[in-house]
Amino acid sequence: MGGRAVLVAISVLAAAEAAGQMPTPIPKQPACVTPASACAVPSPLTARTVNCNGVSDDLSSQADGETITVTGGPCRVSGIVILHSNVVLRGQSVVQVVPASATTDALTLGDVTVVPHVPVQNVLVQNLAFVESGGTRFQDGIWVAAGSSDITFENVSVGSPGAGATLNAGFRIIGTPATTSDVCLFDTAVHGASAGNGYTFEGAIDGLQVFNSAALDNAEDGYAITTGGTAEFVNSIAVGNQFDGFDMGDADARLLCISSIMNGSPAQVGSQNRGVLGGGPLHLENAHVVANGGAGVVAGATSPSLAIVSSTIVDNGLMDPTPRPQIGTNGPATEVRIYNTIAAGPTSSFNVLDVAPECALNVLEGVAGGCSLSTLAPSFADGSLSTLQAGSVGVDAGERPLSIPVPLSITVADTSDHGGNPRPAVDGDYDVGAFETESAAVCGATPASGCATAGAATIKIHASKKRLTWIWKNGTATKADFGDPTASTRYKLCIYAGGTLATELAIESGPLWTDVASGYNYRTVVGNSSGVFRAKLKQGTGNAKVLIKASGANLPVPPLPFSGAPVQTRLVKNPSGGSACWAADFAAPHAANDGIQFADKEP
Repeated sequence: MGGRAVLVAISVLAAAEAAGQMPTPIPKQPACVTPASACAVPSPLTARTVNCNGVSDDLSSQADGETITVTGGPCRVSGIVILHSNVVLRGQSVVQVVPASATTDALTLGDVTVVPHVPVQNVLVQNLAFVESGGTRFQDGIWVAAGSSDITFENVSVGSPGAGATLNAGFRIIGTPATTSDVCLFDTAVHGASAGNGYTFEGAIDGLQVFNSAALDNAEDGYAITTGGTAEFVNSIAVGNQFDGFDMGDADARLLCISSIMNGSPAQVGSQNRGVLGGGPLHLENAHVVANGGAGVVAGATSPSLAIVSSTIVDNGLMDPTPRPQIGTNGPATEVRIYNTIAAGPTSSFNVLDVAPECALNVLEGVAGGCSLSTLAPSFADGSLSTLQAGSVGVDAGERPLSIPVPLSITVADTSDHGGNPRPAVDGDYDVGAFETESAAVCGATPASGCATAGAATIKIHASKKRLTWIWKNGTATKADFGDPTASTRYKLCIYAGGTLATELAIESGPLWTDVASGYNYRTVVGNSSGVFRAKLKQGTGNAKVLIKASGANLPVPPLPFSGAPVQTRLVKNPSGGSACWAADFAAPHAANDGIQFADKEP
């Protein structure tokens, strides 16, 4: 198998967000599992409102049983401290909080300055964004004292894309010497902790639940559990962290619909570059683990069991001169079960499995043993290494396992693929891996018909500079026509010359998309697997607009000049996103059509 391009790490969404001038949308993972949350909701007895447009220390709690509603912002604080129980601290909408000085901690629940800690119970924190201000960052992010219980964070972020907010860790939940229990993080994010993990769970945390959360570009692990306890991560992502994506310590950990992508750094070669590491019972389902610097999924020396179901674990180990396995163990895991999973390395020199599992219905390239294996490499529809290409090994070859056989006795929860598409797919079959092929956007052999037409359109392709711009405008489209690319809608720009497909550009769904009032925006600094670095989908009646810009080495420049006319372009979606598509055709003679560039506009 040859090398493949891979989806790039999360990057700057917008200059205003990078400067901390606006609340940062928390990246969302497709909802392939709906969390059954047991998160606590306090019942406060008193209420007060704080309008902070400057320095305000009134955000700290004053008594048990109060609701503190925050308006205005940004709130410039010398640290928020909640020393009482049955408390709600919430922004009326998302409110920015900035540090008064570089020695300020963002938020502390309980008293962590004494030993043992003074814990709190039944606290809800909601709708707050902790960001830097003028280059000044918080010393630490959010602390929870050991022994605390029933703690919930919802829609709370630390840092913003391109500009972290803390000198150290983002969230630090302490469970030693006293056990902390029933902690829920829902719609949270940590961007760019500069000297620590995004999320640290230190000591014993029982009943840890992390839903729809993101750890992005942090200096160490994305998520790190230092010892044991029980943990469930659902619809959460770790991208671009310098150490491991998910380090589960010795916890009994269940990871459903997670993504661990491009974690690790050359400085950590041979050690902390893994996508997922677990030292306790480790269960992954519908997981997407790709392009991490070291091994993909590793059961540590103390792990008693490893279960992987319907997952895609591909092209990990890219930074290490010694090829690392896609799936492996650091010790004698007593039970290993791998079902309906793709595991493949970037080249044939990479060891796919460093375990001796009981497994079935897998695409585990080049491995001999007691598994149903293929010696063929899987082929993917695009560089995100997610959906299989039509006709690839593994397509329509899977089966939904209802449970992993005893002695693990783990009930499988999946009813959809990683992108939120139902399983089995619309064709009634079930693919191997985390994604259904039917969820991909596909360019047909000939241009799609029945698409919305533009009042005006522009196309520019420059071969030597490797640049492409496509604009469809002055048409009609609703926001619903676009689907929802923040969840599971994917796109392809298809370019045809003389009725034959000349090239195609893929735009994946996920956290690089931002949901705005007029539609959706996509932005990344370095470009995706097709070189796309910007896209805009704007609704309107007679003034709708679609913009796609791409550049760089990943741009699939078509052979120029185009020899057939007309040049026809189509933006299409995956089937689950709906049937809408957008067309712009360019008739000869063209403004430019030579071996270096193609350019034209209509009318």
